[in-house]
Amino acid sequence: RNYSINYFKTDLSFSYQPSTSLRFTLFGKYQNKLNQSLLAEKTDILDFGTEFRFNQPKKGSLNATFNIILIEYNADNNSQIAYEMLEGFKEGTNLTWGISYQRNIAKFLQLSVSYSGRSSKGSKVVHTGGMEIRAYF
Repeated sequence: RNYSINYFKTDLSFSYQPSTSLRFTLFGKYQNKLNQSLLAEKTDILDFGTEFRFNQPKKGSLNATFNIILIEYNADNNSQIAYEMLEGFKEGTNLTWGISYQRNIAKFLQLSVSYSGRSSKGSKVVHTGGMEIRAYF
């Protein structure tokens, strides 16, 4: 299956960093996609959100994000091209969120814990988590 998708994408972000250890970011993204086929599938995606980051030098960091993704699509949602055009989301309002924590346990050990979630209209909420320990030699 070959597709020819023309798209336009623009990103905008604004960051505020009151100190070296703290940063807040607001961001937005707009995409317009058009599949050059007989059905001419078209989608408009508006994605905006926020990010929070807190760093403790030589100790670790905490990062949290939240996104709202609004999608309009003019074709069948249950097709291979729809998955590509919608970037794995559903038409309508979609939410994503996540939090991660990274901590240096010792000079050569680092612990990372992460959690992310996503919600789409008509689908169950998906939760994903992970934990990792790294050793530096």
